[in-house]
Amino acid sequence: MDFRDMLKPALCDYLLSAGIRTPTAVQAMAMPPAAAGADVFMTSPTGTGKTLAYLLPIFDAADFESGRLQAVVLAPTHELAAQIYRQAADICGFLGYEDGAALIIGGANIERQLEKLKKRPVIAVGTPGRVIELADMKKLTMHFVRTVVVDEADKLLDEKNLGMTLAVVKKTLKDRQLVFCSATADEKVFGKARLAAPELRVVSAYADKTARVPEGIEHWLFVCRYKEKAEVLMGLVRAAKIEKGIVFLNGQNALETLCKRLNYHGIASDYLHGGDLKNNRRLALQALDSGRITLLLSSDLAARGIDIGDIYCIINLDIPENADAYLHRAGRAGRMGRAGLCATIATPGETEALNKISAALNIRIARKVLKFGRVCD
Repeated sequence: MDFRDMLKPALCDYLLSAGIRTPTAVQAMAMPPAAAGADVFMTSPTGTGKTLAYLLPIFDAADFESGRLQAVVLAPTHELAAQIYRQAADICGFLGYEDGAALIIGGANIERQLEKLKKRPVIAVGTPGRVIELADMKKLTMHFVRTVVVDEADKLLDEKNLGMTLAVVKKTLKDRQLVFCSATADEKVFGKARLAAPELRVVSAYADKTARVPEGIEHWLFVCRYKEKAEVLMGLVRAAKIEKGIVFLNGQNALETLCKRLNYHGIASDYLHGGDLKNNRRLALQALDSGRITLLLSSDLAARGIDIGDIYCIINLDIPENADAYLHRAGRAGRMGRAGLCATIATPGETEALNKISAALNIRIARKVLKFGRVCD
């Protein structure tokens, strides 16, 4: 299937200008039913083009001259919302509608957002809380919205966010379209989505439900005592000549301490956690993206929405809680078919949990050691 079979020429020209010539698996599978107005839940690995899979049909059907808001995209974090907005704004700009997209997130200047809405965008991207707030203020008109997208649906349909997500949906017309997407989803998540979309069509780009991690990613394991983990991390960075990587820890308390230790030993680092101010998070992400730092330390929650190009290495300093968490982490390397590495530094007692994860995901994790400044089998 070709994009020319699914989209107007102007959007095909945009894709060519961005160097995109053929649809990914999830795009080829999800775009036709989405364009036909079906309620769709798309699942595929991180970095396989799900954002374009829902944005392209929206813009293909958009009436930019109507002055009406026609689509709303919900995201669980400011960072992910901003990332989606940049993609949407890029498309709008190429099509000649500079004000076609608006970013609506909490914690940001609401007056600027209101000014943006006065320019009558066709699509708004935001977090559920701020979307509801502006809709209740009658500043965000939902009456003509025909598509609502729930990105990172596994997060926005969890116990904490389900009520608010459904509240946004209820503000739109009954015949609107719902599109959900996630790298990880199961029947429980699909069931919650069907509360709003009983005729939901599930589209999965996973050829094998147990083979979910991108094939281009290598998986390594280093075993050591807990107090040696930081030393092994530094040794790995130097031995593998890692220039840009993300280090995952399960809790937030150790982030600052480890960051200071790494910087002291000459490995430029910064960290993210859920309580960071928006500007601090933006600066940390920019520092990694530009190469000013080598490592970004993060918890799983804080990493939601991170999309930084050229990330080759992900390092688990703590074992992920489950297979889905491992998938989310590993999928941030090797995006769009590129090679990548997911290295785990574990204690002997943690290897059993990692074995269960590798079995669930049908991946081989190679045991490695550091010798004389080199990574060896």
